[in-house]
Amino acid sequence: MELVRDSGPERSHLGWVRIATLVLAFAHWFPASKHVAAFASHPSLDEAWKAVGASLAVALYLAPPSWQARAIALLWRRRRRALSGLSLVLIAVHAVAAVDHAPRFFSHPSWQDGWRAFGAVAAIGWFAAPLHWQRRALARLAWLGSNPLRATTTLGDEAPRQVVANVGSPVAQPKSPH
Repeated sequence: MELVRDSGPERSHLGWVRIATLVLAFAHWFPASKHVAAFASHPSLDEAWKAVGASLAVALYLAPPSWQARAIALLWRRRRRALSGLSLVLIAVHAVAAVDHAPRFFSHPSWQDGWRAFGAVAAIGWFAAPLHWQRRALARLAWLGSNPLRATTTLGDEAPRQVVANVGSPVAQPKSPH
């Protein structure tokens, strides 16, 4: 089963990014289905914003990675303040989940509360990180996905930027064994 269809040079470097976004979509599916069901049975503003937010996260993570990359790049270039504001909103949203699930996990440990609590804390860490760190981390993930042998080499600071800057050029593409 192929997770990412390689339909061109601009997509081949996004394999690991696509896997990551599919895992994140899967992780957000559980809270989305839980909060949608809770809202359907007992409508409330508390369940509504959680249902809409988690469902929106699933939809965004299922979008093609090339579309995600273009949207983030556009925001980075033209609306960096909006991207910073969005990060603050996402920190607050995930803090609600962490505050809700972490105490329950520590008082009565369960798998459900554990992954939700630690996932929310990891998300807070990601969104609290400076935007240029996030950009560099995504570039390195894409760079590692461009050639399996690169995963065992030392990552230099320039390599990820070169791959991201050369998307679509023959130089940035791994050589075909055939």
